[in-house]
Amino acid sequence: MKHDVHLPNFEDQDKLAFLIFNVFTPDECQQWIGLSEQRGYSTATVNVGGGMSQLMTDFRNSDRLGLNERLRFLRYDPGQYFEPHMDGEFHRNDGSNEQSFITIQLYLNEGYKGGATTFVHYSDCTRNVPCVPRTG
Repeated sequence: MKHDVHLPNFEDQDKLAFLIFNVFTPDECQQWIGLSEQRGYSTATVNVGGGMSQLMTDFRNSDRLGLNERLRFLRYDPGQYFEPHMDGEFHRNDGSNEQSFITIQLYLNEGYKGGATTFVHYSDCTRNVPCVPRTG
């Protein structure tokens, strides 16, 4: 089932944002979680542009595990967070000039405090649009 997200800022109305539910079954989500736990996590860094990333624990403090160039599993333990931000694009540095244009997030679990992805209004936080995680 697809659900359109109405972004809170007028200048973003032409941008694409939607939710799709049940991409994975709960059992498949548990399998992905188990695989990521087996592989282990490293501290997540912040993309600072120019193909560089930096550890900035005052801005983002979560653990991640990467299976390929851009696929990441993020795990937020109690007290971990990612401050409000705009996702940046990824530029491949192999001479191909390829870059990313979209972000896809799949939630593998739910039932915890916090964790919503929130589309932030630039000047009025009462107009923020939170998207509460659902398994799958």
